[in-house]
Amino acid sequence: HRCFVLIKIILNNQLKDSMIRIRILHGRRAYLIDCPPWFSVLQLKQRVHLAIRSFPETVTEMKLIFKAEVLQDVASLYACGVTDNDVLVLINVKEEERLRKVIQDRVRTLRVRAEK
Repeated sequence: HRCFVLIKIILNNQLKDSMIRIRILHGRRAYLIDCPPWFSVLQLKQRVHLAIRSFPETVTEMKLIFKAEVLQDVASLYACGVTDNDVLVLINVKEEERLRKVIQDRVRTLRVRAEK
């Protein structure tokens, strides 16, 4: 069973309105979990795993899709533990080129760090 987990970061100027919304799409069902904005990616993944454990069917494959509306969200996603196996989706198409560049730069710096 495949399971798609859509994690959308909803940022507002007032921190109290910010939240991270997780949608777990599994079969024909969708589950919603809202998390506080200070949750790290590790905590988000733990919440997802916790939710998936309660499913009647076992989940064999899980894809995490992060949606970020502005580029700095993407940077903070990386900062809080998104790996390159997770998928980053940008809602704003204009941002996509910039995002690609950010990811390429990041991959480059990772390679450089690894080579040293």
